[in-house]
Amino acid sequence: MNLKIFKGYERFVDGYPVEAVKYALANKEEAVPELLEILEYTLADVENLSKDPKYLIHIPAMYLLAYFREARAYESILRIASLPDEQIFDLLGDIVIDGFKNILASVCDGNIEPIKGIIEDSSLDEYERTEALEALLTLLNHGVVSREELVFYFKELFNGKLEVDYSCVWDILPRYCSMIHPSGLKSDIEKAVADGKVMEIIADLEFMNRQLKRPVMEVLNELKRDEDYSFTSEEDVYLLERWVEELFCEMDDEYEYVDEDEYDDMEEWEGEADFFDKKDWKGLVEYRYKKAERHPDDPDCQWGLGEAYVLNREYDKAINLLSDLHKDYPEDPNIQHSLLDALFATGKDETAVKWVIKPNILRLDRSTLDYCYNFMKKKRKPRTVHELHLELFNEGYPAFVDNQLMVFLHSDDRFLLTGSSAESHNCFVSVNKKGKG
Repeated sequence: MNLKIFKGYERFVDGYPVEAVKYALANKEEAVPELLEILEYTLADVENLSKDPKYLIHIPAMYLLAYFREARAYESILRIASLPDEQIFDLLGDIVIDGFKNILASVCDGNIEPIKGIIEDSSLDEYERTEALEALLTLLNHGVVSREELVFYFKELFNGKLEVDYSCVWDILPRYCSMIHPSGLKSDIEKAVADGKVMEIIADLEFMNRQLKRPVMEVLNELKRDEDYSFTSEEDVYLLERWVEELFCEMDDEYEYVDEDEYDDMEEWEGEADFFDKKDWKGLVEYRYKKAERHPDDPDCQWGLGEAYVLNREYDKAINLLSDLHKDYPEDPNIQHSLLDALFATGKDETAVKWVIKPNILRLDRSTLDYCYNFMKKKRKPRTVHELHLELFNEGYPAFVDNQLMVFLHSDDRFLLTGSSAESHNCFVSVNKKGKG
């Protein structure tokens, strides 16, 4: 690239190029060709550049071009939207689920057919497809498309243009219908629910019926006041500095040095893997019992036997062993958590044991929701409910399973849940930027 304004910022080594961005904002005519060149360069070598965590110059380029309403960037933005799943997340991070719709709408030259193509292409990332759908609401707010056009198109999606199989586009389509006023779409929404395309709780039929009672213009004016569905602003451009800072902090966390000693027991674990693969818990108990006998002073070996007892449903043995072990190693979270597993499995709770150091028991309450929210708002990509449940063990002991967490998250509008509503492994969580955070 032959850069002038952003020379030296091909890779973000020392942070966000604030002064270069300010200069570009003040000198649009000079900046636009360079910004377009950055996007072309990025797309020409996207396979390699998307793997470089410090290559971020395309991000301010996209935002600046969107703020300038530069239609010449439309084709490049569409090409980015058509990248494979992993590649687009590596390239854009959480912009895929927050901000891309505004960029796409801002550079749109008035032809929405390519945006429709993204929405309907089941081979593309589902979150990118939902961003494309939301871009249409942004274009509605700015008068580029009419409500009548969207009603006609949404009916087409309901009646054949969307794939038959599940996608998260099905999950969000009914709500977007209600946001533009569901008049003319009510029967399509109800049929999608009846046909099992989307669950009733996700379609939010109560919201639909409330919207039907309101005048159309009142609903549309409410949508217009929603800044989430507006063109990219100068403030959005400046907010990227904070986004980059948070991204660097997250990368530091992800690439934190791990001591090689943690892998000392890898061979031993591989020897146990067969028991886990076959769910041969009795065999695991026998294996770990012999190991614990050989290493009576090793707390990890003793805890491992306690865990095996829990897996084999020998809860009384687990409670006896782990209770004594806790007295010697009161701060060990593995011992605490396995002991709690055994207690809860027998219908008891944490009060059945005299703790030297009390464990932090997490319940399905506001504090758990707040922890989940604060964790997720720093993440570039959605996480499954199962992954989020595992993360909670870093905070304490969740006294609930992941499917219970999934249902509870639905009660908080700070979270956006897409994917399966029955399987935590396939239900994805992200922060709802419109929620009351």
